[in-house]
This record gives sequence, structure tokens and C-alpha cells, in this order.
Amino acid sequence: MKPDDLLERCGIHRPPVDVGAIARQLGVTVTFVGAADWDSAYDVGSRTLYVTEALTATRRRFAIAHGLGHALLHGGRQMAFRERFERQAADPWELEANLFALRLLVPRYWALAYSGYEPVEAVARRFGVTPALVEMQLR
Repeated sequence: MKPDDLLERCGIHRPPVDVGAIARQLGVTVTFVGAADWDSAYDVGSRTLYVTEALTATRRRFAIAHGLGHALLHGGRQMAFRERFERQAADPWELEANLFALRLLVPRYWALAYSGYEPVEAVARRFGVTPALVEMQLR
């Protein structure tokens, strides 16, 4: 499922995207865990997305969106996904999940609309993401 289709299915039409609500609608439980050497892990069997609670709010939102990407794009092919952002560059599944998260949290047409009258930093705050993610969608 494409991020735009998921937003439509979940009735989300403006930022910030409520990733928790999307997870609930998909039947995915989000559980926050203590410190770990990964940002998130998705367990297919229990449909549980484990997210490291020590992450910043924007990083947690991205980790949840990224995990939902794995659940929707790769859920039937692997038992669990544990990723650390810095190690994802060469892994095609990680790149797909990153793109899914970006497009879910910052749909391009929304970013373009808001960037027409707000600076990137304000758009990022509105979307609950980093300015870097907004800039990626504006390129």
C-alpha cells in the first residue's frame, strides 16, 4: 500500500500525521522499550512494533512510520526488523521503509502547499519532523 493510499484510508488529510492512529487501524501494537542498539523492531507474529523510548519525538515518529513501512511492504518475508538509521544505506528493504516513512509523514503535495507560505523550519514543526525531511520532499 502506498503512503498516500494509507493516509486516505485512515482519513488523515493534514499534518501532523498521527502514526499511532495509523498503527491501531492496521492492527499493529506500538510498544516503547528501554535503551537498545536499534530504533525499532517489528515482530510479524505478534504484529508488534517495538520502538526505543529514548529517541527524540521526531525520531520516534520516523521510527514508527519506518516500522509501518516494513510491516506493509515486507511483513510476510521476515520475522523481525531491527534497524539503526546509520546502517541502512545499502539495504534495499531499509531504503524502501525510509522512503515509505518520508512519504507518510511528509506527503510531497502537502509539503509543497505549506512551503509556499511558511519557512522550512515552520513546515517541519507543523509536520512533527526534522527540516531535513521536509527539504527532501521539496527537492
